[in-house]
Amino acid sequence: MKQAVIYSCHLEERENEPDNELQIALCKEYAERNGIEIVGNYMDRVSTKKEPLLMKRLLLQECRKKHWNLVLIASMSILGRNIKETMKFLTELSKYVDYKIIDQENDKLMNEIGKLLKALYKENRL
Repeated sequence: MKQAVIYSCHLEERENEPDNELQIALCKEYAERNGIEIVGNYMDRVSTKKEPLLMKRLLLQECRKKHWNLVLIASMSILGRNIKETMKFLTELSKYVDYKIIDQENDKLMNEIGKLLKALYKENRL
């Protein structure tokens, strides 16, 4: 059985986006449907865009130790608005563990967009 952690992030000023609890619930639902055991959560909650995402950094550091083999993330948008930085983070993360972006897993169009972004990043076209 795959073991996974969940990463969630919520910027308090963005009331129209899912909060951490909803993001975690979406990831847990995906995990249950796919036989994945959740072994932990990393949750950032910030009040301004300028605050550092400390749990995101810690997640990357701890993935290097490979205590689990998968990271579940509700949506790519929670990783930040700078797509190049987001793709850089995901590329670094994938060196150590696999990851699943849940909204991409549940939507064919979003999945194709994610593949396109990954290809553009690898070709230095972002």
